[in-house]
Amino acid sequence: MATGTEAYDHSVGGVGTIGGVGAIYNKGLFVISRRMKAADIIAADATLTAAAKIAAGQEITVCTLPEGFLILGVACTIITPGTSSGTINIGTYANTTAFDAAVAIDAAAGTRTYTTTDAGGMAALSGTLITSTSSDANKVCVEYIADETTGEFLIQVFGIDLSDVSDV
Repeated sequence: MATGTEAYDHSVGGVGTIGGVGAIYNKGLFVISRRMKAADIIAADATLTAAAKIAAGQEITVCTLPEGFLILGVACTIITPGTSSGTINIGTYANTTAFDAAVAIDAAAGTRTYTTTDAGGMAALSGTLITSTSSDANKVCVEYIADETTGEFLIQVFGIDLSDVSDV
């Protein structure tokens, strides 16, 4: 399924509500944020520590979503520029470029990149519905295109949890 190898699961806990939308048809609007700091990720995994880098082709889990979660968009914000010419794909383990391909993580601090497409190949923010938890299509990940040793960026997943839709 994945094009590379999962190096490290950087997701923390489950999905948490940031703020309810107020409609009875959904459980809430979510913004899931994960800091992806190369040094911390390398230090947390024995294989990466031994190599002293995140190698090209390795994938890092950002978050795992429930079936019925509607992803509205994904963004990447640079906190500290990474290794020169560093780039990542943002997607799922089923499709590592589902949200964006070749995002520069060596850009200036504060640079923000929004998704260009969703898994259906449509315009950004048109929505990608998580329909399975058995195919790794529910795990948002970043795939490193080149070796990475430095830098830090923030990945944010915006969406609505529709897993408990009700017509009450």
